[in-house]
Amino acid sequence: MAETIEIINNASQSIWITIYDVAKTQHLDWGCINGTSSRMFAAGQYTLGSYYHVRTEVKESAQCGGKTICDTSIQIRCTTHNVVGLYCQSDGTNCWLKQE
Repeated sequence: MAETIEIINNASQSIWITIYDVAKTQHLDWGCINGTSSRMFAAGQYTLGSYYHVRTEVKESAQCGGKTICDTSIQIRCTTHNVVGLYCQSDGTNCWLKQE
């Protein structure tokens, strides 16, 4: 059974998400999340117990426009409840991801 990954954007800026396989050789899922909102990702057919990399780019403009002001990533292990939260300073810098 394929699992989903929920990304919660706690920043006011929009973010671009890319989800990679464990070796970072394939883009499994990607997309924009507006500020202070969340999105479920399911296109990657995520397998329970497998590892994935989630990359987040905080953008300077709405709808993921403009330059990247912060770029961070995290390796996660797929469980039955996959939630990753983005946190950063109010200006979008010094960002980090945390598997909830």
